[in-house]
Amino acid sequence: MKKLLAIMVLGLLWSNVAAAAHFDLTECYIKKITDPKYKYLERKSFKEMKNFPDLSKKKGSNGKEFYTPIFFSTYGIFENTQNVKFTEVSFLASSHPTSLVVVTEGKDGETLIYKTGYTILSNTENNVFYGPVDLTWHKRKGFKDHMSYPVINVNEGTIELKLLEFVTEKKMSAFLQCKKKTIKHNKRIKNKKKSDNFNNTYLIILVIIGLINLAGFIYLIRRKK
Repeated sequence: MKKLLAIMVLGLLWSNVAAAAHFDLTECYIKKITDPKYKYLERKSFKEMKNFPDLSKKKGSNGKEFYTPIFFSTYGIFENTQNVKFTEVSFLASSHPTSLVVVTEGKDGETLIYKTGYTILSNTENNVFYGPVDLTWHKRKGFKDHMSYPVINVNEGTIELKLLEFVTEKKMSAFLQCKKKTIKHNKRIKNKKKSDNFNNTYLIILVIIGLINLAGFIYLIRRKK
């Protein structure tokens, strides 16, 4: 009985994790950053993910200007705040591995793609907690090394990105608001229908064989009499 209950619990947990991954988040934008001094990075829609003020510009000892990241664990979004246009910010939970894809376009038209991979660590009724996936064989597909742990609120379509401020190492979070796209598993449904049809055919054949055997058994008994 205990084993049966354990199997049932594991099955429910597995189904929860699987269900949690049946979505994608697209057209994400920076809705809120917990530190007010970074409010200038906040936006009201994905269309506004451009023309960021360049506050990371500094001068080196040689007098030349250079740019530094404002945050560690940048996820590809906070690499710098130059005049960058984001052409894609998506969290693809239905892919393998789950990935955060950030595509930017610079002033000179150069396109940069930043992709980080994730795996589910745990989940609650509303939130899914992700950690970095082992990228030993994903690097050749363009994934970047990172140590980031985003939290997804599936119902609200938000992503919490945990940040660490450069130099001061102050902890804060940025919240992305995204469009939620539910993934329909049409292939699985088709495969299930094929499997059901096969099982039904198999059962019919077994019944026919059973009836033939039964008829043969009855015939042998009558013949002996």
